[in-house]
Amino acid sequence: ALHSKAEAMESFDFFLSHTWSTNGKWKVLSLLMQTGWPYAVIYGILAVGISTVLYLHDLFPMPWCFKDRQGAVLLPLGCWVSISSLVGLLLGLFISPYFPCFNGRPGRCFIDMVSIDQSDPEKIEEGIYGIGGFLSVSRELQVLWSPPYLSRLWCVFELAAYRKANPSGKITLTPLYVEQILTMMIIGLYVVLGCYWVANALNLSGLSTVVYVVAMIPACIPLHLMRRNLAESKHKLLSDLKDFDIKQVHCLDDFDR
Repeated sequence: ALHSKAEAMESFDFFLSHTWSTNGKWKVLSLLMQTGWPYAVIYGILAVGISTVLYLHDLFPMPWCFKDRQGAVLLPLGCWVSISSLVGLLLGLFISPYFPCFNGRPGRCFIDMVSIDQSDPEKIEEGIYGIGGFLSVSRELQVLWSPPYLSRLWCVFELAAYRKANPSGKITLTPLYVEQILTMMIIGLYVVLGCYWVANALNLSGLSTVVYVVAMIPACIPLHLMRRNLAESKHKLLSDLKDFDIKQVHCLDDFDR
């Protein structure tokens, strides 16, 4: 089904190199955030602006109040700006593939699971033997790096073959953990905001310091776990680059060796 979306090209702007050992959702997230972040930012700002205008015209209900330490009501409160910013961000991100790249980056890309027909074993074999040709007509090799990458024979072959075919070609290393960190930071931010609004709904705002500390806990725990895992990934990347050994790479099919 995916191959039906592919088009014949005489050359590619970039060749996406990745390992099938890594879950595809992280690659999709990485590519989506790399290309779609301008739309996410713009739609987020527009959503916040619209909700602010509606708030100023009293078109949004304000169910809570901000009070000082003496209990005097200072400002009406509502969670609409927080909600609208999240909706705008997600909307911009998910519609971005249907619009031109904001940074002007060309979009003629080779990715094996689309460019090679995965439903026909003969075409898969033809595509594999044609990898060298695809690399030779690609202006850039973009590596979607994940921990198993430099342990896979085909990934190493693509790196070596591209440098041989394009001595002056550009190789870009994009570790998947960068977008994972950013995603966790965004999730953590909205978890804190959600806890804050829940505290307001339960009339706990008088215990402001306690509420803020409690709100940080559900965000800090996953952030710490992710930070530790991603620190290990970064260390492995640097270690693999420094101590690479071709004898240690693996392949699913011995025939490919």
